[in-house]
Amino acid sequence: MSEQELMSHIEFQSIKPYMGLAVQELTIQEEKLVQLIVSGMSAAAAGRAAGYKSGDAALKASKRPKCQQAIQYLRNEFREEVNFTKTNAHTMYMDT
Repeated sequence: MSEQELMSHIEFQSIKPYMGLAVQELTIQEEKLVQLIVSGMSAAAAGRAAGYKSGDAALKASKRPKCQQAIQYLRNEFREEVNFTKTNAHTMYMDT
């Protein structure tokens, strides 16, 4: 996930009530960290990209209950239902 693909601060603020979070419960830096972790980055890599001074600081922030709550919510939202059957496989095989 590139910087352009991250939700803006305002977009993130708009979904916080659905996460069960109040508007000021995460900093902008934590919002970015959460989004990068959900995109598949490790906590250390996401922390560097979000501007944390060390991997330990990023890991500590990512383990905060409010960050974990946001991570869990976004993971559930972005999870796609996979419906792959023999028919799908056969169609893909025939297409190639």
